[in-house]
Formats: sequence, structure tokens, C-alpha cells
Amino acid sequence: MKQLLVALALLYTATASLADRTPAGEVDTDTGRIIVNGQKLKVSAQYDSKPLELHSEHIVANKGKNPGLFLSVYWDGPPSSMTLTQHIIIIDATGSEIRRSNVFDTGISFQWGDNNYVTFDGNVMYFGIYSPKRMQFVYRNGKLEENKGPWRGTQKPNVFVSLDPCFNVNGLEECRKEVAEEQARQARLKRKATRHKAKAPASASASQ
Repeated sequence: MKQLLVALALLYTATASLADRTPAGEVDTDTGRIIVNGQKLKVSAQYDSKPLELHSEHIVANKGKNPGLFLSVYWDGPPSSMTLTQHIIIIDATGSEIRRSNVFDTGISFQWGDNNYVTFDGNVMYFGIYSPKRMQFVYRNGKLEENKGPWRGTQKPNVFVSLDPCFNVNGLEECRKEVAEEQARQARLKRKATRHKAKAPASASASQ
């Protein structure tokens, strides 16, 4: 039990983002939310103006060091729509005050997860996603926009988290049941093919 608790403590330490001291004050992302000087940061939803809490995405830079820029990705769109898109905003704590970038609507649905790259050049942040299509962005001098220049990430993400095939699908449980059944069918076919290959050499030897 003691070893388990130690392992859990190490895992928590490795994954949690502790409060960062920045020129603009303390930015805490320990709970996943972006909390500045004790206040949770929120944005207003585009279509119904309801407040949405901003969550910080885990950032691993290819080079350089995070200079106090915090990336948040959140879903927004018509409440009745099944085609919500990801919106991006940068919280900039590199100066004496907390600044927010413009909100950028990517126009697509994606998972951040391991499906990304991030790199810094001074206080300029470059980042992008690999799937469902390659798309990259740049934040500089308070402005967030799409970066259509040369691809700055590796050719493939170091670890790739595939998208949930049932995400944004009507009848979620039915969809996942169908996916599970199809996976089971594929597994049966694979086992059958493996058994067939295993029997083939034995049959050939017997006939000689």
C-alpha cells in the first residue's frame, strides 16, 4: 500500500501544474482551470453568453521555456448544434498585467491531448495540431492567428491520441456498443487467421 501511495504521489507531481510566479502575479493551473491571483478566468460563450471556465492545456515546448503564456482550448457554438468547434485563447502573463488574446475559432473539432506541438521563440508562441488536419497558430504581441508558414512541428506527434469515433454522434451509447462489437469481430477474425496460419505448416508436413 505504501508503494502504491508513493507511486500515486509521484504521478500527481509529474502531471500537476503548480502555481507559476509571473510578472503579472500568480497563475495557478493545479486544478486544470486557469486561476489568476485567486480568480478563475472565464469567457462568455459565443451564442448564449454563458460563462465558460478556461482550462489550461499541458504544454511541452520543443525548445525554449514557457515565458508565462497559457493556452486554453474550449468548445463553443450554437447550443442546439451538434457541430461545436474548438476555440483558442492565450492568457499572457509575461508583462505587468494579465492580458487575453483575441479568441480564435478554428472551425474544426479536435482533441488537444498528445495531438499537438508547441514551441517558443522568446515571447512568441507557435503551436499546432496534427489531426483531423494539420493546422498551426502563432501568438505574438497580444494577437493570436493562424500560421500558414512552414510547419514548425515534427512530422509526426511523439504520442498520438486517436479521436473518439463516437464523439459528437447522436446515440452515444449505441455508437460505442457498435464500435465494441466491431472491435470484437475484428479480434475474432484475427484469432481465426492466426490459428489458420499455425495449422498450415503442420498440414504441409503431414502430406510430405
